[in-house]
Amino acid sequence: MKDVIKYGLPWILLCAIIITLNQLGLNQGGRLIGLMIAILAIFYFNIDNPHKAYKNGLNISLIAWVVTLQLRQIFKPELGNWLPALAAAVLAFIYFQRFQARTDKHWVDALKLIGVLALLPATYFEPALTGIITTLLAFIYLLDRLIIRRQMNKTTQIITFCVMGLICLSFMIFAFIKADEAEKQRLKALAAQEEAERLRDEAVQIQQKAQLEAAQQASIAASIMEELQACKEDSKLN
Repeated sequence: MKDVIKYGLPWILLCAIIITLNQLGLNQGGRLIGLMIAILAIFYFNIDNPHKAYKNGLNISLIAWVVTLQLRQIFKPELGNWLPALAAAVLAFIYFQRFQARTDKHWVDALKLIGVLALLPATYFEPALTGIITTLLAFIYLLDRLIIRRQMNKTTQIITFCVMGLICLSFMIFAFIKADEAEKQRLKALAAQEEAERLRDEAVQIQQKAQLEAAQQASIAASIMEELQACKEDSKLN
């Protein structure tokens, strides 16, 4: 039960916080959610970690990388990508040193190293890939911690995976709801655009009719003036 609370409760709290922020409109473009996910990742990295070497350096570099990513979103394009990329380079260097120092290397450790090293070019050249790579790293980490090296017993693993599965399912349902709402808003926007175009066409037609009537009235007024002038000339001759 202790392992369930330790591994599963943070996911539940994160899900509750994300829903609360969305309901209150305090998401701020996903920056707060991204920061909370990063804090959760740091938490999972530190609990039950049997390898203490380089842990402090990795924590500091990981926090620095997360902070620079947040600053880039706030001050972009003034900040640019070089500062988050520098933090990613420090993180990759320290993690590589940790990988070299390990005596119990496993294939999943090499896979995690490749993912961490991939953060450097992704952060600098393709920032959109950063979230994908970090998500893959999170799944690889959970695969290593919960299945391959089995830090928890089987019963706890089953309960934890069920909780995480329910949370993932909740996220999927929430995503489908948001996608449906977005589709409805898109259809409403299209309908409003079509209505605006219709009103604009009607306004153009009314303007054209008004201009045509004004031209006709001007023509009539001109002909009346000509007739009055002709009458005046006839009266003078008589």
